[in-house]
Amino acid sequence: GAALTATSIGITSRVLSEIGCLSTQEGQIILGAAVIDDVLGILILAVVASLAKTGEIDVTNIIYLIISATVFIVGAIVLGKFFNGTFVALA
Repeated sequence: GAALTATSIGITSRVLSEIGCLSTQEGQIILGAAVIDDVLGILILAVVASLAKTGEIDVTNIIYLIISATVFIVGAIVLGKFFNGTFVALA
């Protein structure tokens, strides 16, 4: 099941944009949930790949993955807020 994890942010954002709901509170909640779902899917896939490779689950590796994903998400949010005006002006 973990190998079938698909990222759906592109499709979701396209549909929300076409129906004019991308900028609404509901649209933002849906996109936020899709991002979290994708990050969790990648974490689960990494754990399953590690389990298949070594035959055991390394808790240290899982903690490292969780911390890395958290730092990435927080960094993306901070950089997104900082550069949002610049990117919108370029579009």
